[in-house]
Amino acid sequence: AAGSVTSVPTVCTHGVVNRWALAVGPGAMYFVSDDGVYASSGGAETNISDDTLWSLFHGETRNGYLPIDFSVGSSGLNETIRLTYHDNELFFFYLDTGGTYRAFIYSILYQYWRAYVFTPGILTGYSDHRALGLGLLLGGTVGVTYQHTGVSDAGTAISCNLRTGALDQGYPRQDKLYGDLVIDMDRAGTTISVTPYINNEVTSLAALSLTTGSGRTRYTLDPFGTGPQQARNLSIDFSWSSASQQPAAYFLAPSYIVQPDTTVARVTDWAV
Repeated sequence: AAGSVTSVPTVCTHGVVNRWALAVGPGAMYFVSDDGVYASSGGAETNISDDTLWSLFHGETRNGYLPIDFSVGSSGLNETIRLTYHDNELFFFYLDTGGTYRAFIYSILYQYWRAYVFTPGILTGYSDHRALGLGLLLGGTVGVTYQHTGVSDAGTAISCNLRTGALDQGYPRQDKLYGDLVIDMDRAGTTISVTPYINNEVTSLAALSLTTGSGRTRYTLDPFGTGPQQARNLSIDFSWSSASQQPAAYFLAPSYIVQPDTTVARVTDWAV
């Protein structure tokens, strides 16, 4: 009958924490439960957050991020956990136990999470699909609505960080002697800080700065001084801050020589 709702049981065993923590995406609905973020197409749900965000749902602080605050408000519901779908991504907003509004973004296509910091904090998002073409609208903690576009946070410079993995050049066992570093990038008039990390990013070395060159430029740096650096692997971190520019990195290549394998009591072809 008109106005009635018929419920149909499914094999999905998790529920949503509130009515704002549900979003519809391509081929599935996504929702936040009390122990993770899930996807379901009407059948059994799939957890899509455990690999990265498990600790936040279980009261643990990890990599400087406090856990999610699941407490309820005066309405009897938790109103700070929100989920929004936009352009093949899920925007997960929440309040942490320290009172800071946080956001994580999940790429549905590539299936990974990344942290995102908004200034000021964001309470919720809305994906505009109408002819206005406003894109993603964001509701801020200061009572202002923003568009998720541009190169600043409402005029505040955005601090950016880009870091490679700990690359071993295809030789995970052997040490390498690392020499100069070639970087091909357009710094867009912004000062770029380049910091090398070695041995699974345990040790950081002195940072260098890119301050010259316009347009796409190839830089040759000597991040290890006058001599080579022995290490198992190498990671390069780029950082900058700007309210008006968008630097672009195109190419990165260190010079290196693979060292002889270090062996201890290993069987050889020589017989005694």
